Amino acid sequence: MRTAFCLALCLLSAFALPQDVSTERTLPACSYRSADIHLVLADLFRKSHTHFVIDTRVQGRVSLRLPAMPLEKSVQTILLSSHCTYRVEDGCYDVIPREEAQKPDGAAELGEQPPADVSARIVAPVVGVQMDLRLCLASIFEQTRTYYVIGTGVAGSISADLPALGLRSCLNRIGGGGASEFRYVNGAFVVSRAPTGPGMLDG
Repeated sequence: MRTAFCLALCLLSAFALPQDVSTERTLPACSYRSADIHLVLADLFRKSHTHFVIDTRVQGRVSLRLPAMPLEKSVQTILLSSHCTYRVEDGCYDVIPREEAQKPDGAAELGEQPPADVSARIVAPVVGVQMDLRLCLASIFEQTRTYYVIGTGVAGSISADLPALGLRSCLNRIGGGGASEFRYVNGAFVVSRAPTGPGMLDG
């Protein structure tokens, strides 16, 4: 009888989701191309066995390539790109839109300085007329093997005839010609829709 009870208890433990949220759970490297943000976030939460609710107002598609990192940093980086935020209550992540007046979470507000070797990576000439901005940025990041997140609000076309440039210079040129904002957060470039106009990388 006692053996049967212990076996039943073990089975229940194996199938139950944990009730706490561990911000230190490390997720493997991930990559998504023009994927629905609900599907991306749900995939990350499920991989870390974390409870979550994503608000219906959180909409759009994201493209990204991120290294292995803790769950909280992955979520923070993705949401920063799409003007969203989160709160944790009763062991559950609630993902909600971020009010324009509300600051991003933590140190992500200003971002970090990209390492010199990352900024100096050479981008091949960018030449084209009415190129899809999201595809253009994703191509630049992929060819330079740079981690990135392109947020839901980044859209439109760009025409350019740029020579081979360093990554940082190339992004500043493209960002200066559109309404995109660039930050370097948690080891990745985060591209979002600029709320008041184009944003450039300092330096």
